[in-house]
Amino acid sequence: MEDENIIWSDMSGQSSPANPMQGMNMMPRPIEPCQMKAYKSLYEELKDKCNPQKFMSPYNKEKVDMANRLYKRLLDTSESSTAALKEIRDQAMQQLGVQISTKELYQKLLKHCNPENFMNPYDFEAVQSANEYYALVEEYRNDVGELERLNVEVMRDVALRGFYQKKEDLEREKRERLIKEQDEANRVDSIIIWICIGGLLFLILLVLFNR
Repeated sequence: MEDENIIWSDMSGQSSPANPMQGMNMMPRPIEPCQMKAYKSLYEELKDKCNPQKFMSPYNKEKVDMANRLYKRLLDTSESSTAALKEIRDQAMQQLGVQISTKELYQKLLKHCNPENFMNPYDFEAVQSANEYYALVEEYRNDVGELERLNVEVMRDVALRGFYQKKEDLEREKRERLIKEQDEANRVDSIIIWICIGGLLFLILLVLFNR
């Protein structure tokens, strides 16, 4: 990860504010979001992109041969075999020049590394890390290998993990508190209902005895 931070205002073509906190809610303007088609699975994407027919027009004998071998290997591979599929994917990228869709991973990382996520509550370290990762995700938005490497880094980042864990703990405590408050409210309602029922029964018995 690069040591130099990316200044959001620089990315949007504006000068840096005199106050470091001014404009902190501004997001870097995406250069050009990944426009690749999102496939149902890597297996389905490889079936589409490694099909020898893809290299018949214009005709390329070497690529048809390579695609034919990879396509046969793919059909003999289980859709759930992640390691084998990634190996075929890497060979397809190197030998056939196939570009693998990064759309799903790209959008996931952008969402996870959005610096605005760490402004409430404000976390200086998390904002710094997120800002660096966000710029790298944009830079490698069409490079599946780099995005996978970044994904591992991002998920291991101490500042980001600590923030999300703390936020998850706070949300869990809030849910538990709401459940407890609801239980207490239900208990009070039950007591009121039973008091009303008891009072009604008392009135009925009083009327009966006075006849």
